[in-house]
Amino acid sequence: METVLVISYFSCILLCVLCLLFLSSYLMFLNPQAARRRSIRKQAKVDYQNARGTSHLSMLRDARSRTNMVIRQYQQELSRAQKQSASLQKEQQDRLRDALEKHIAYDRLTEVDGIGPKLRDRILSATFRSRITDLEFAGRVQGVGASRQQAINRWIQDYENRIDALLDTDFPGKKAIRESYQGKSRNLENHINNLNARCETMNEHLKRLQLWIEKLEKVQVDDFVKALEKPTNAPEVLNDHLDDYIKGVFAEWEPVPKWFKELIAAEAE
Repeated sequence: METVLVISYFSCILLCVLCLLFLSSYLMFLNPQAARRRSIRKQAKVDYQNARGTSHLSMLRDARSRTNMVIRQYQQELSRAQKQSASLQKEQQDRLRDALEKHIAYDRLTEVDGIGPKLRDRILSATFRSRITDLEFAGRVQGVGASRQQAINRWIQDYENRIDALLDTDFPGKKAIRESYQGKSRNLENHINNLNARCETMNEHLKRLQLWIEKLEKVQVDDFVKALEKPTNAPEVLNDHLDDYIKGVFAEWEPVPKWFKELIAAEAE
């Protein structure tokens, strides 16, 4: 008796499961409305994939990636060029300062009381390397006592305070040094200006790409579904943005925009 009850119990459960499966199948596959919705979504996916907007969106995204990569390359090259320019300017400035301080040491050390040409030459030979501050060790030279060293130090300090201003004046060797760097500096400056112009152009292209991408990304498969589901007598406003999407960036009968050719491909249609 118990066995019969158990079998009856499980039979009822099985019957319920079968009924639920049948009902689900009916709702999913046999129900005409469900079948129509599936058919509409399938057609909407096909329409979405076949739209020129979908094709153009893919190309625009690829172009955005390439454009960002090119901009990064330009920026890296620009950074290198700017460092080279700064290094060249520093090198030139160091050479100008060397020439100026050499001129000050050799031509003006005799301004210090008690230092004539012969003592000057001995001081310079023993201490001077490239900076007038080297002369703070002039006391090592015979004939330079403490008081004379103090006078030299005051002379050094006076020129140290005026060195930046003196660099703007004319002095021996300045013209030749400037001319030796003129060509390199001009080439680097032109290169930097060219890179800046390229970066600016590519950034403008990137803005245009982004605007089109954002516009096209607003349309999804669901928009095609809604258009297919709407009543035939509904206003056409719903289809306006889809018409633009189907046409894409440019219609099949329109000429390819120059910027599109440059950023996508010369043979783009």
